[in-house]
Amino acid sequence: MILANTRTSPRQATGRGLRGSIGLPPDLMQRWQARHPLTDGSDTTPELQHDSFACWIGQQAISTASDWLGILKREALDQVSGAFALAWRPAPDTLWLYRDAPGERSLFYAPVSGGLIFSSDLRDLIPMLPRQLNLQALARYLSYAYLPGRETLLQGVYQLLPGEALRWQHGQLQRQLFWELPQTSAQQLSERQWRDHLRDSLEQAVWRRYGGEPVHASLSGGVDSSLVVALLARLSDEPVQTWSLAFGKAHRHELPFSERVALHCGSQHRVLQIQPRDIRQQLDTVMAQLGNPIGDPLTVPNALLFAQVARESPILFNGEGGDPNFGGPKNIPMLLATLYDDPRTRADRYLKVYRKAYGDLPQLLTPAAWQALDLAALQAELDPFLIDDSQLMAGLMRLNTVFKGAHHILYKVNALSAPLGLQPASPLFDREVSALAASMPAELRLREATEKHILKQAVADLLPASILQRPKSGMQVPVEAWLQPRGPLHRWARQRILKGLTRYPYFDPRWLRQLMDWELPGFLPRHGAKVWLLLSLESWLRTYLPEN
Repeated sequence: MILANTRTSPRQATGRGLRGSIGLPPDLMQRWQARHPLTDGSDTTPELQHDSFACWIGQQAISTASDWLGILKREALDQVSGAFALAWRPAPDTLWLYRDAPGERSLFYAPVSGGLIFSSDLRDLIPMLPRQLNLQALARYLSYAYLPGRETLLQGVYQLLPGEALRWQHGQLQRQLFWELPQTSAQQLSERQWRDHLRDSLEQAVWRRYGGEPVHASLSGGVDSSLVVALLARLSDEPVQTWSLAFGKAHRHELPFSERVALHCGSQHRVLQIQPRDIRQQLDTVMAQLGNPIGDPLTVPNALLFAQVARESPILFNGEGGDPNFGGPKNIPMLLATLYDDPRTRADRYLKVYRKAYGDLPQLLTPAAWQALDLAALQAELDPFLIDDSQLMAGLMRLNTVFKGAHHILYKVNALSAPLGLQPASPLFDREVSALAASMPAELRLREATEKHILKQAVADLLPASILQRPKSGMQVPVEAWLQPRGPLHRWARQRILKGLTRYPYFDPRWLRQLMDWELPGFLPRHGAKVWLLLSLESWLRTYLPEN
């Protein structure tokens, strides 16, 4: 087995990324080792790699290989909070891989000739593999704009699920979950008790990720990022360094809200302006960093912000996690869309209300690709979350956390920050915070039309009422304006999609032209969002599945 060493950096953080192999035949071993030589020539047993940040078990911090080995030998991984990916060889013929409970770290693996290769970066694996598209995973990406589940877009390449352990032994793979998001608790607690428990958990989650000055945090002006900044301001003796994104005065933005919070918390606030040319110049570089493509228009702006912060700080706090854990936007329309449906049709309705490209698949894909899909399997992945009438609201929020939280939000911030050596701190996705949210009655999180009710109550003393009561608008990248005909990115995007995607035998050219001509039928066809979804995919394919 070959393991690449990691470096040590401050505040319970280790080098970003793991990679290694076990059980490869000699010719493949030579190929792998030529690409990934050991840094010190060692090959000892037992061997451990740990890519971790702000990990704790109870009140004890975890920072060394010895700490991790003790936890693994006690089989106490289910009690660990924080971001981690581990590779452990307890014996010469056995390898274990682990991914943290929320999914703050990522790990890809592929069985090869009876052995196994793995890496935090999918680009490490693809030279060893025949590259073939996974059509079922393609449909999943087009339906969600990210890839939930174990499969990647490449046949035979997988990623660990959050809270999953994988064992390789004598060529055999065995998977098991060591942690799952809990179901709603039967505890009879008052709203005040839930609120107080949540406040304690939030304060602990922020403190455990706090690395001293200077403290940097993204700040949109929404409740989630604002409460993180407010808690950081209480910890830090120096002003928090806060950052917002904007896309020009002509486009919708949240700067008045973020500036109000910055003034309230005494932070030093900066705004990073993103222009259309930044998107053109950076798209391919950013998408190559993503082992799984993400069709979120914020991906490139996020990467540019991370690069800016990495010049000044090793850690960047964010407010990610508030929406999926505490009943943010989209829960109400999804709940209404599924509430009165026959349970057998809820998955189909959910995917249509999600408003990506699921409803366009029959026209978007070629007839051969469409006929090869197992649409029932795509829908069946949602059934465990949507089938229980008595827990439908809780099921929707659980689905958002398990799917979007781990496979989109956390995956994205990890993949974009890792090449920079930057640690993304996501306290609202802390294992204890997520578990507590999942245990609460759903009505405390989404009370009638009030989103994040209990979260707002827990931090009511930290933020102005105007922030707590403001409607959710989200950080809107102006893709409709930038990508529409005569928009600054239209010609570039049209060429990329009509020439780039038609090189692959999966996409119908007629539908693609209709999309780029802004002529899709139906109410609110969301041309810009779908163009970005496909533009991101085309860029990803250039790196991971180039066609001759």
